[in-house]
Amino acid sequence: MPSYLDEEYVLTAPEVPLSDLLLQRLSRWKYEYIYSDGMITDRMGAVTSQDGPEAVPNSVLESQLKESVQFDQAKEAFKEMVDFTESVFTNFVTKSELSVKEISNRIRDLIETIRQERSHIIRITEFTYPGKNYLVVHSVKSTVLGIAIGLFLKLPNHRLIELGASLVLHEIGMIRLPPQMYMTNRTLTPEEKKALTAHTLLGFKILKGADFPMSVCLAVLESHENLDGTG
Repeated sequence: MPSYLDEEYVLTAPEVPLSDLLLQRLSRWKYEYIYSDGMITDRMGAVTSQDGPEAVPNSVLESQLKESVQFDQAKEAFKEMVDFTESVFTNFVTKSELSVKEISNRIRDLIETIRQERSHIIRITEFTYPGKNYLVVHSVKSTVLGIAIGLFLKLPNHRLIELGASLVLHEIGMIRLPPQMYMTNRTLTPEEKKALTAHTLLGFKILKGADFPMSVCLAVLESHENLDGTG
């Protein structure tokens, strides 16, 4: 069963682990406890107690081994998508090339992977790639989560492809800006903040010029719009 903070906001779905990071955030939000019908498990799904892991039958151990293999497959699929996205960004920077067909085909494959491995691949908070550009990893994480939500909403396949393409490319306009503006922990100047907000318009123009569907272009343009339409 999902856990809720209120009647609408989902805290966790059944596939999402209750990580230390989430517990820290709940503490900062002044939540002292939550209710769950589940049992405490480690990352591999082994039931634990105060006295340590309980003895489990072979069938459970086999299930845990299968879980480990599936999680490793999900990690590999995620890594492959990161590498692909990095190559897309690099080709655009060096050659000004963006292939609608290539990206759409790759998104189609990712949709099938998420359809089959959703409970594993959405645990992407556990996937870290320190050597990769932040924009690349962030774009892929956004894409995986967005497609998972789209599948839950039962969107048709062509809409899922459009959704995935817009998510993986929603930061493409950042490439037109100096890296020191988005690869820094310092406070930006008012002029830099204003320039940074232009990346959605830059992304829209880039994708429109590359003949992406208008639905994808508009999704990139509106990716940072407030939900209430105030800007």
